[in-house]
Amino acid sequence: MEILTLHLSKYPEMQLSDSVKLLFQRVFGAGHMIKDENQSLLRLKEELEAVEADESREITEDIGGDFVRAHLAAVKDRLSAETLNKIFTLSANADTGGIEEFEKLLEPLKTSEENIAFLEKYKAMGYPAMSHSEIYREKYAPHYRIVKKKYAQFIDLFIETDECLKKKGSVSIAIDGMAASGKTTLSKIFAEVYDCNVFHADDYFLPPERKTPERLAEIGGNIDYERLKAEIIDNLHTDKPFLIRKFDCSTMTLGEKIKVEHKPITLIEGVYCLHRTFGDVYDVKRILKISKDEQLRRLEQRNPRLLERFKNEWLPMEERYFETL
Repeated sequence: MEILTLHLSKYPEMQLSDSVKLLFQRVFGAGHMIKDENQSLLRLKEELEAVEADESREITEDIGGDFVRAHLAAVKDRLSAETLNKIFTLSANADTGGIEEFEKLLEPLKTSEENIAFLEKYKAMGYPAMSHSEIYREKYAPHYRIVKKKYAQFIDLFIETDECLKKKGSVSIAIDGMAASGKTTLSKIFAEVYDCNVFHADDYFLPPERKTPERLAEIGGNIDYERLKAEIIDNLHTDKPFLIRKFDCSTMTLGEKIKVEHKPITLIEGVYCLHRTFGDVYDVKRILKISKDEQLRRLEQRNPRLLERFKNEWLPMEERYFETL
């Protein structure tokens, strides 16, 4: 197996139990539900205290499947223990693979009678989570947490958020990018990890009565950037509640006023959220990209009826915006 071969090349002192542990983590992740998040956090903080920070080390290490190992030495003093524990807990409590998949992966390890006897005994025990061998611990000092790739792919964003939060006490984040590039998906993942306010630029479509040729000729003129600025951008750094209204595309009208309570973290996602009208107001900025072919495939899958409008109307507007930006 490719992932096993890779780890054996990096850690040549790996024992059979370490290989089994690797395959177990590939299928089952951490291998257990985290019932007490606070106890998990205390254990993580204790382990972090004992680890020396090493930013030269890779943050995540692929173990195959849906999981990675996030090395504590690489994130110490950068990613908060609370954030790492949250993504570890979410990963541990997520759906994982099954016994049949695990047993299939174990087959290549049956290279000797000794290995076969070990694995048969392990099966009789019910395939419990396994510890690293003494040799592996002594040689490689493993300190990590198993996290899902869906969270690990954004760990640089989590680090930048935590560092900014530590310095300023609050952080504003913009996730701009091409249509269907994953902005909304990222915002949902972010909201799983943090207690934050999330706003969507799609709630600020320009009302039909304002869609004049002159307005639509503007860069980013097809959103109501004036209202977005007044309702959200101008309130990014307030510590008081404020009111917003969402544009309802089904009725082409504004919805009722919604009271928003202040939170230290605010994320705005959607194309045009880095519009030049807003100025340099964000602490953290990301622009997501995607290939044209994949973009069209996703848009067609999402809503075939609107594909032509995207191709002929909205995507050309976005392209002009990104060229200018």
